[in-house]
Amino acid sequence: MLTAQKEKLLYNIISCDTTGNCNIRCKFCFNNWEKLGANVSMSEDIFKKMIQLLPLAKDNSFYLSCLFEPFINKNFADFLAYVPEEYRQKCFFTTNLVAPLSDEQIDKLSKAHIDHINISMESLEEGTYNDLCEKSNFKTYSDNLRRLTEAFRKAENPPKLRYITMILRANYKELPFIAYRCKNEFLSSANEFRTPYVGPNMRLEWLDDQILTKKELADLTGLLGCIGIPMEIDTGTDTDSYAKTIETKRERSEEEFIKEESENRCYELRVSSNGLVKVYAENKCYDLHDIDNPYEFFLEKLKSVYRDRLKKNEYTGDISDAEVIAGDMFCIDRFTDSDGILGFEGWAAVGGQNMSEFKKYIVLRSGSVRKVYEAQSVSRPDVASALGNEGYTESGFKVNADSEGFSSDTEVFMLFKNDSGKSFIKRFSDALAF
Repeated sequence: MLTAQKEKLLYNIISCDTTGNCNIRCKFCFNNWEKLGANVSMSEDIFKKMIQLLPLAKDNSFYLSCLFEPFINKNFADFLAYVPEEYRQKCFFTTNLVAPLSDEQIDKLSKAHIDHINISMESLEEGTYNDLCEKSNFKTYSDNLRRLTEAFRKAENPPKLRYITMILRANYKELPFIAYRCKNEFLSSANEFRTPYVGPNMRLEWLDDQILTKKELADLTGLLGCIGIPMEIDTGTDTDSYAKTIETKRERSEEEFIKEESENRCYELRVSSNGLVKVYAENKCYDLHDIDNPYEFFLEKLKSVYRDRLKKNEYTGDISDAEVIAGDMFCIDRFTDSDGILGFEGWAAVGGQNMSEFKKYIVLRSGSVRKVYEAQSVSRPDVASALGNEGYTESGFKVNADSEGFSSDTEVFMLFKNDSGKSFIKRFSDALAF
């Protein structure tokens, strides 16, 4: 009997904001400020409801702020104390660090025990900084940064500090210097350098002159790599891709954008400062004011998302003509039960066949109930090496299945099908227990 490891079903990302606006206007920002309107700061009651979603988040995937500036909300530093200690390592937030912060606020941040804080750092030269970040104040930013790093240097187990910098023509020659100072002065645990996200709402007449060429980005990546600190570098937008990206996004309709977002972000939630929670898979919002138990409510939503997608992935074709084969080349390395959603990872092969030519399907059977789900192919060079056959390199698989309708004596099979009509089926040696 193969017994499932019990796990929790989790959202990939839960992104939140405790405010609905920003205190500066960065020229590269993709937000449409005219449409957003006045700021709404999250209330204490809604914050307490929001953090009931923490058990549904993966590690380091609960954004306490992302699109807007958290310190516009005067209570933000106080709110952090409400985050349960056991979930604090799931949390982080992003700030431009421009709002004047008191020593008391900084002290609270140093003791927050969340995973990390992202700090925007577009330049350490006052003229460049003020030009890129309109309505900002470099002196306030610098003072906050100095006092924050001093306090964190003295604190026991403070949040890690990460720095995010946009790659622009206005600042790119300064970026190795920024990385060096972050490492040596500002307690950087990591730096992230990224090219702009390009959207039709941006100041394109300004952005046109800020995009670097592929060669410039490659040279910059080489220089940054010499600094010797953990670093992420996103060079996705260059002069070659920029115009095409703009053209493509302008041509997309609102319906196409919503459909794409619902698909790509189907395992995500978005919590706004007014208490509305967007379920991307449904393109629908729910109000935390009206929900007594946010954890249970949005766990059920997540189960529904998985089950709906599994239903679409279910194979309904005829499998009766599959050749039944024996042998022991079917191994389930990992079997999980996450709130009724089963997960399988392992490898399976047909002797003498090249596995890159076959699609794999997991087949579950209990009595008269049978479901078949297409598996994601996973490269397993370790299997190919151990068995001395390169044809088994693509023998790995990963697949989810819905446990609804099955009992703990469920049999499991692997179905192999190729484009030429060949199909094989192999039974796993043990029944499932979950």
